[in-house]
Amino acid sequence: NGPNAWDGYLAAITADALVRAQKSGAIEEIKPAQEKPAFYN
Repeated sequence: NGPNAWDGYLAAITADALVRAQKSGAIEEIKPAQEKPAFYN
């Protein structure tokens, strides 16, 4: 199967962490708001 909404969500929060890292100069944690829902397994 191809990409789904969960993959898009992870890409978005990864991009947010990238912007934070560029501003802070530090490694930023990528933390999803919740565990991956079983629906996407």
